[in-house]
Amino acid sequence: MTCIARYQGGNRLLDTIPTAERDRVLQRCQPITVEQGETIGFPGEMIHYVYFPIDCVVSLSKPTSGQGPRAFALIGSDGVVGSAPVAGTATWRMRAKVLCGGNALWIRSGDFHVVLDQAPELKRRLDLCAAALLAQLEQAATCLAAHNPEQRLAYWLLMIQDCHRRDSYYATHEMLADIEGGSVRAVAAAAGRLRRSGLITDERGHIVILDRSGLERAACGCYRAVTDRILQIGSKEHTRQAATAGADPVGRQSLADV
Repeated sequence: MTCIARYQGGNRLLDTIPTAERDRVLQRCQPITVEQGETIGFPGEMIHYVYFPIDCVVSLSKPTSGQGPRAFALIGSDGVVGSAPVAGTATWRMRAKVLCGGNALWIRSGDFHVVLDQAPELKRRLDLCAAALLAQLEQAATCLAAHNPEQRLAYWLLMIQDCHRRDSYYATHEMLADIEGGSVRAVAAAAGRLRRSGLITDERGHIVILDRSGLERAACGCYRAVTDRILQIGSKEHTRQAATAGADPVGRQSLADV
Protein backbone atom coordinates (compact mmCIF):
# COMPACT_ATOMS: atom_id res chain seq x y z
CA MET A 1 0.00 0.00 0.00
CA THR A 2 1.42 3.40 -0.96
CA CYS A 3 1.74 6.31 1.42
CA ILE A 4 -0.96 8.05 -0.64
CA ALA A 5 -3.46 5.32 0.23
CA ARG A 6 -2.44 5.15 3.88
CA TYR A 7 -2.30 8.89 4.58
CA GLN A 8 -5.36 10.00 6.54
CA GLY A 9 -4.42 13.65 6.93
CA GLY A 10 -2.89 15.37 9.93
CA ASN A 11 -0.17 17.63 8.57
CA ARG A 12 -2.01 20.84 7.75
CA LEU A 13 0.66 22.00 5.35
CA LEU A 14 0.10 18.92 3.17
CA ASP A 15 -3.65 18.90 3.76
CA THR A 16 -4.14 22.38 2.30
CA ILE A 17 -2.12 22.15 -0.92
CA PRO A 18 -3.66 20.91 -4.20
CA THR A 19 -4.23 17.16 -4.35
CA ALA A 20 -1.85 16.70 -7.28
CA GLU A 21 0.99 18.37 -5.37
CA ARG A 22 0.24 16.46 -2.19
CA ASP A 23 0.20 13.15 -4.05
CA ARG A 24 3.61 13.89 -5.60
CA VAL A 25 5.00 14.41 -2.10
CA LEU A 26 3.26 11.36 -0.63
CA GLN A 27 4.52 9.10 -3.41
CA ARG A 28 8.04 9.62 -2.06
CA CYS A 29 7.20 9.74 1.67
CA GLN A 30 7.33 7.07 4.32
CA PRO A 31 5.59 7.11 7.73
CA ILE A 32 7.85 7.28 10.76
CA THR A 33 7.40 7.35 14.52
CA VAL A 34 9.74 9.72 16.35
CA GLU A 35 10.48 9.36 20.04
CA GLN A 36 10.54 12.13 22.61
CA GLY A 37 14.10 13.33 23.12
CA GLU A 38 15.28 11.98 19.76
CA THR A 39 17.57 14.35 17.85
CA ILE A 40 16.83 14.29 14.13
CA GLY A 41 19.25 17.02 13.08
CA PHE A 42 22.59 18.29 14.43
CA PRO A 43 24.10 21.70 13.56
CA GLY A 44 26.58 21.36 10.70
CA GLU A 45 25.36 17.95 9.55
CA MET A 46 23.88 17.37 6.12
CA ILE A 47 20.09 17.39 5.91
CA HIS A 48 19.20 13.92 4.67
CA TYR A 49 15.46 13.91 5.38
CA VAL A 50 12.60 16.39 5.49
CA TYR A 51 9.90 15.74 8.12
CA PHE A 52 6.19 16.56 8.04
CA PRO A 53 4.92 16.29 11.66
CA ILE A 54 1.48 14.83 12.15
CA ASP A 55 1.03 14.61 15.93
CA CYS A 56 4.58 15.30 17.14
CA VAL A 57 6.36 18.55 18.02
CA VAL A 58 9.97 19.36 17.17
CA SER A 59 12.07 22.03 18.87
CA LEU A 60 14.77 23.95 17.04
CA SER A 61 17.71 25.23 19.05
CA LYS A 62 21.32 26.19 18.70
CA PRO A 63 24.23 26.09 21.17
CA THR A 64 24.97 29.08 23.37
CA SER A 65 28.35 29.82 24.91
CA GLY A 66 28.79 28.25 28.34
CA GLN A 67 25.32 26.69 28.40
CA GLY A 68 23.43 23.87 26.75
CA PRO A 69 21.23 24.26 23.70
CA ARG A 70 18.18 26.49 24.11
CA ALA A 71 15.09 26.04 21.97
CA PHE A 72 14.34 28.95 19.71
CA ALA A 73 11.24 27.70 17.94
CA LEU A 74 8.70 24.88 17.81
CA ILE A 75 7.26 23.17 14.76
CA GLY A 76 4.15 21.01 14.83
CA SER A 77 1.56 19.76 12.37
CA ASP A 78 1.27 23.16 10.68
CA GLY A 79 4.79 22.97 9.31
CA VAL A 80 7.81 21.08 8.03
CA VAL A 81 11.25 20.36 9.48
CA GLY A 82 14.42 20.28 7.39
CA SER A 83 13.26 21.89 4.16
CA ALA A 84 15.72 24.29 2.53
CA PRO A 85 13.47 27.38 2.94
CA VAL A 86 13.35 26.69 6.70
CA ALA A 87 16.85 25.39 7.36
CA GLY A 88 18.41 27.95 5.00
CA THR A 89 21.12 25.64 3.60
CA ALA A 90 21.78 21.98 2.86
CA THR A 91 23.12 21.57 6.41
CA TRP A 92 21.32 21.92 9.71
CA ARG A 93 21.90 25.32 11.30
CA MET A 94 20.10 24.38 14.49
CA ARG A 95 19.53 21.23 16.50
CA ALA A 96 16.20 19.59 15.71
CA LYS A 97 14.98 17.56 18.67
CA VAL A 98 11.65 15.85 19.26
CA LEU A 99 9.83 17.53 22.12
CA CYS A 100 6.59 15.54 21.91
CA GLY A 101 6.89 12.12 20.32
CA GLY A 102 4.48 10.87 17.72
CA ASN A 103 3.96 10.30 14.03
CA ALA A 104 5.39 12.06 11.02
CA LEU A 105 6.12 11.55 7.36
CA TRP A 106 9.65 11.78 6.07
CA ILE A 107 11.06 12.16 2.59
CA ARG A 108 14.64 12.15 1.36
CA SER A 109 15.94 15.68 0.93
CA GLY A 110 16.86 15.08 -2.71
CA ASP A 111 13.40 13.69 -3.49
CA PHE A 112 11.80 16.63 -1.70
CA HIS A 113 13.53 19.15 -3.93
CA VAL A 114 12.59 17.21 -7.05
CA VAL A 115 8.95 17.36 -5.97
CA LEU A 116 9.23 21.00 -4.97
CA ASP A 117 10.13 21.98 -8.53
CA GLN A 118 6.65 20.76 -9.54
CA ALA A 119 4.76 22.17 -6.55
CA PRO A 120 4.35 25.97 -6.72
CA GLU A 121 1.70 26.09 -4.00
CA LEU A 122 3.87 24.08 -1.62
CA LYS A 123 6.75 26.46 -2.35
CA ARG A 124 4.55 29.44 -1.49
CA ARG A 125 3.44 27.89 1.77
CA LEU A 126 7.02 27.05 2.71
CA ASP A 127 7.82 30.76 2.41
CA LEU A 128 5.01 31.47 4.87
CA CYS A 129 6.33 28.79 7.23
CA ALA A 130 9.79 30.34 7.05
CA ALA A 131 8.36 33.76 7.94
CA ALA A 132 6.45 32.26 10.87
CA LEU A 133 9.59 30.52 12.08
CA LEU A 134 11.53 33.78 11.90
CA ALA A 135 8.84 35.42 14.04
CA GLN A 136 9.40 32.78 16.72
CA LEU A 137 13.18 33.09 16.55
CA GLU A 138 13.15 36.86 16.97
CA GLN A 139 10.60 36.79 19.80
CA ALA A 140 12.49 34.08 21.71
CA ALA A 141 15.57 36.26 22.06
CA THR A 142 13.47 39.14 23.39
CA CYS A 143 11.59 36.87 25.79
CA LEU A 144 14.65 35.42 27.49
CA ALA A 145 16.14 38.85 28.15
CA ALA A 146 12.99 40.63 29.30
CA HIS A 147 10.70 38.29 31.22
CA ASN A 148 10.64 36.20 34.37
CA PRO A 149 10.55 32.37 34.44
CA GLU A 150 6.82 32.14 35.16
CA GLN A 151 5.92 34.37 32.21
CA ARG A 152 8.30 32.52 29.91
CA LEU A 153 7.03 29.12 31.01
CA ALA A 154 3.40 30.12 30.42
CA TYR A 155 4.41 31.36 26.95
CA TRP A 156 6.11 28.12 25.99
CA LEU A 157 3.34 25.92 27.44
CA LEU A 158 0.91 27.76 25.18
CA MET A 159 3.20 27.41 22.18
CA ILE A 160 3.53 23.66 22.79
CA GLN A 161 -0.24 23.33 23.04
CA ASP A 162 -0.69 25.28 19.79
CA CYS A 163 1.77 23.00 17.99
CA HIS A 164 0.53 19.77 19.56
CA ARG A 165 -3.18 20.67 19.35
CA ARG A 166 -3.85 18.89 22.63
CA ASP A 167 -4.66 20.08 26.13
CA SER A 168 -2.26 17.56 27.65
CA TYR A 169 1.23 16.41 26.79
CA TYR A 170 4.37 15.06 28.38
CA ALA A 171 7.20 17.51 29.10
CA THR A 172 9.64 17.22 32.01
CA HIS A 173 11.07 20.22 33.83
CA GLU A 174 14.41 19.46 32.20
CA MET A 175 12.85 19.65 28.74
CA LEU A 176 11.00 22.85 29.58
CA ALA A 177 14.17 24.43 30.95
CA ASP A 178 15.91 23.57 27.68
CA ILE A 179 13.14 25.37 25.82
CA GLU A 180 12.61 28.50 27.89
CA GLY A 181 16.24 29.17 28.70
CA GLY A 182 16.19 28.96 32.51
CA SER A 183 17.31 26.45 35.10
CA VAL A 184 15.39 23.31 36.06
CA ARG A 185 14.92 24.74 39.54
CA ALA A 186 13.41 27.96 38.17
CA VAL A 187 11.07 26.00 35.89
CA ALA A 188 9.92 23.79 38.78
CA ALA A 189 9.16 26.87 40.89
CA ALA A 190 7.31 28.57 38.03
CA ALA A 191 5.31 25.42 37.29
CA GLY A 192 4.39 25.23 40.96
CA ARG A 193 2.99 28.76 40.88
CA LEU A 194 0.99 28.05 37.74
CA ARG A 195 -0.31 24.85 39.31
CA ARG A 196 -1.36 26.57 42.52
CA SER A 197 -3.17 29.19 40.45
CA GLY A 198 -5.27 26.43 38.90
CA LEU A 199 -3.93 26.98 35.39
CA ILE A 200 -2.22 23.62 34.86
CA THR A 201 -1.58 20.27 36.44
CA ASP A 202 1.98 18.99 36.38
CA GLU A 203 2.54 15.45 37.61
CA ARG A 204 5.78 13.67 36.73
CA GLY A 205 6.07 15.51 33.44
CA HIS A 206 2.43 15.10 32.42
CA ILE A 207 1.17 18.63 31.70
CA VAL A 208 -2.54 19.38 31.45
CA ILE A 209 -3.75 22.87 30.51
CA LEU A 210 -6.77 23.53 32.73
CA ASP A 211 -7.36 27.23 32.07
CA ARG A 212 -6.00 28.42 28.74
CA SER A 213 -7.35 31.97 29.12
CA GLY A 214 -5.72 32.25 32.52
CA LEU A 215 -2.47 30.87 31.13
CA GLU A 216 -2.54 33.49 28.37
CA ARG A 217 -2.91 36.19 31.03
CA ALA A 218 0.00 34.72 32.97
CA ALA A 219 2.23 34.61 29.89
CA CYS A 220 4.40 37.49 28.83
CA GLY A 221 3.34 39.63 25.88
CA CYS A 222 5.60 37.56 23.64
CA TYR A 223 2.89 34.98 23.13
CA ARG A 224 0.41 37.49 21.77
CA ALA A 225 3.14 39.24 19.82
CA VAL A 226 4.31 36.12 18.03
CA THR A 227 0.82 34.75 17.34
CA ASP A 228 -0.37 38.15 16.07
CA ARG A 229 2.65 38.36 13.80
CA ILE A 230 2.03 34.90 12.40
CA LEU A 231 -1.61 35.77 11.77
CA GLN A 232 -0.51 39.02 10.15
CA ILE A 233 1.69 37.04 7.76
CA GLY A 234 -1.32 34.93 6.84
CA SER A 235 -3.57 37.99 6.59
CA LYS A 236 -1.24 39.73 4.12
CA GLU A 237 -1.12 36.63 1.95
CA HIS A 238 -4.89 36.23 2.10
CA THR A 239 -5.35 39.88 1.10
CA ARG A 240 -2.96 39.37 -1.83
CA GLN A 241 -4.91 36.33 -2.98
CA ALA A 242 -8.23 38.15 -2.67
CA ALA A 243 -6.94 41.13 -4.63
CA THR A 244 -5.61 38.84 -7.36
CA ALA A 245 -8.96 37.09 -7.57
CA GLY A 246 -10.90 40.39 -7.48
CA ALA A 247 -12.62 39.46 -4.22
CA ASP A 248 -12.89 41.24 -0.90
CA PRO A 249 -10.57 40.04 1.89
CA VAL A 250 -12.50 38.30 4.67
CA GLY A 251 -10.39 38.71 7.77
CA ARG A 252 -7.37 37.08 9.22
CA GLN A 253 -6.53 33.44 8.59
CA SER A 254 -3.97 31.04 9.97
CA LEU A 255 -1.03 30.16 7.76
CA ALA A 256 -2.49 26.75 7.00
CA ASP A 257 -5.68 28.32 5.69
CA VAL A 258 -4.31 30.85 3.19
